[in-house]
Amino acid sequence: MSRLWIIVAIFSLLAVAVEAEPKVALRAAIALESDELWLSDFLPPDAPGTLRAQAAQVMLGRTPRPGSVRVIDRIELEHQLRPYLWLRRLSIPPRMTVSRLGYRLDPDPIRTAMESALRSQGAETKLGPLDMSAAPLVDSPAPPLQLLDVRYDALRQKWNARLVLANVPASPPFLVTASAPESVKPPRTGPAAPPAQPVLKVGQRALLLLNDEGFRATIPVVCLQAGLPGVDIRVRDEVSGRIYRAQVDASGQVELAK
Repeated sequence: MSRLWIIVAIFSLLAVAVEAEPKVALRAAIALESDELWLSDFLPPDAPGTLRAQAAQVMLGRTPRPGSVRVIDRIELEHQLRPYLWLRRLSIPPRMTVSRLGYRLDPDPIRTAMESALRSQGAETKLGPLDMSAAPLVDSPAPPLQLLDVRYDALRQKWNARLVLANVPASPPFLVTASAPESVKPPRTGPAAPPAQPVLKVGQRALLLLNDEGFRATIPVVCLQAGLPGVDIRVRDEVSGRIYRAQVDASGQVELAK
């Protein structure tokens, strides 16, 4: 029985000693480059070395994706740190946030890839300013990219390029658009051609062709936009009401856009 009292007394003295030490306030907001999040990341620069060593052994999970924020609630953190006696040395804010630092993609390599792809299609075009607002933040300054395709949007008079991060498995494609104010066109040898006329009108009914690995079917749809040959438009399934993006050909046929 006396041994039990000695143990209880030792722990009581330790608890009193911990309570007597000045508390270290964790930072309420941090920004990191790494994938992993440790409790020591929230400690201020002047935190005691022993406390930093202890906190460096406590992993709090993973940091968010680049450009996003993760929020940690004080109750959540206290529950996770409950087994640690030295928790009493910490002053924990009600909410702590951690953001993941990321790099913005360099537009110059993307512009070069788009213009190279256009030249391979016979279109000598010098692209205007790129709209990179849909591009994700990335972990490194110059990640490998794969250009999926480049298409011209005649209605908006812009080039649309779909790209994907080549080093990220299952990375979703993202869109980069560019105006073409400096398009280089061959000299005209005859009278100017009349402007292209839509082959489909708004509200016109058409058959949408579904073609997937040998499976072919058509469904009746209503055009929600006027359709020029080679341009993607939005169509609505007359039965289900579902909206599709379809490409128009010269005959007025619409096929599910890829």
